Amino acid sequence: MSAQRKNPTAEVKRSTLVHLLKKHALRTFVETGTYLGQTAAALAKHAEKVWTIELDPCLWEKAKEKLHSQENICCLKGCSGELLGKVLEQANQPALLWLDGHFSGAGTAKGKATSPLVEELEQVIVSAHAQSHVILIDDLRLFGSDGYPEIEQVTAMLGQGLPKHTIRCHRDMMFVEPPVDRMNVPDEVAACARLWELQPAASSDGSYLLAAGPCYDAAAAWREGVDDVDRVTAVRVNWCARFGNSVRQVANAFRVAEAHGLKTIYLPGMWWLSPGVHELVNGMRLVNHPGVCFDDEEIVLS
Repeated sequence: MSAQRKNPTAEVKRSTLVHLLKKHALRTFVETGTYLGQTAAALAKHAEKVWTIELDPCLWEKAKEKLHSQENICCLKGCSGELLGKVLEQANQPALLWLDGHFSGAGTAKGKATSPLVEELEQVIVSAHAQSHVILIDDLRLFGSDGYPEIEQVTAMLGQGLPKHTIRCHRDMMFVEPPVDRMNVPDEVAACARLWELQPAASSDGSYLLAAGPCYDAAAAWREGVDDVDRVTAVRVNWCARFGNSVRQVANAFRVAEAHGLKTIYLPGMWWLSPGVHELVNGMRLVNHPGVCFDDEEIVLS
């Protein structure tokens, strides 16, 4: 299992949490590592109840003072490796768990270990609603370093304790989710799921890109369990090289189209080929026009 280790912004992380909360229709959010209280405050606008646990007494005092006006937030002081199970027992319902309670240098507290993740997960796995909890684990780039567990240790632990959950590593976070009834997910959540959920790349070196056409229904595709690459309906050469290389561009487009059973190739107005639509004897359609509109396409491979 490979993990993309680039650290996303705090805004991206919070948006991801809100997406998971809505996707799984959860009412409770539990956070380990309150820090400045910004994530708890943001999720309190979307969850009925928010629990946040902070080990550092100074950070806990500041967060408690900052969040006291939001009545649906409960700020707890202590080690999440010891308190998380009690919180889940008191919440007594499926929850979204944001596990980020680790030592981060000066200004933060350190418990028995740099990261209490293993102890946290042990409590989650034996909780009453374990098979329905959604877990998002932060900072995968740090795993395997001093005081952090190996990713393989965590995935093995989750695989054994939560066998029906899917585990994905994406954007420096580990997504641990139970099965979801996609048909009951609201349209607005389904339509934007592709922004947060891992998508297969068209090519690792960026030679090929995927572009959504006007006929692409993101919500319908997600509900059917298909990814963007499953919906590719045409190939496009999106810029014109010099003559010799442009001929090679067209030849490459033909190879890709043939390999994937695609019947339409769009060219950006190659000067050496007459403009318009060309119906070829092999059943392919060659469209050579600089301003073409992909009226009938869902996903175009460029």
